Amino acid sequence: PAVRVRRVASLLCSAVGFTKEDGQGQAWLAWAHQGNLDFATLWEVYEVLQAHQQRPLGEADQAAPPPPLQGSVQSLPQDVENSFAVAFANAVQTCEQAAKQW
Repeated sequence: PAVRVRRVASLLCSAVGFTKEDGQGQAWLAWAHQGNLDFATLWEVYEVLQAHQQRPLGEADQAAPPPPLQGSVQSLPQDVENSFAVAFANAVQTCEQAAKQW
């Protein structure tokens, strides 16, 4: 379910972050957008990642997912943003409900 997917994304953000010491993206980020998620769940995971990107270093993780962002100024690493853009486009193409909404 979407709640578990969001929670896993949140835990991974807190536990291992977005990048490895060598600057390369963490392998789990591919799961976040390549897991054949429906558009709504994909969007929620994206918001979780954005919220963690905005969070100051060392801030404790909370049990509840972070609130949706309004007009984020700091984006995710460019390759992650690009991958999510492709995933969103694919989700809209494969989900009639999402296509109507977007």
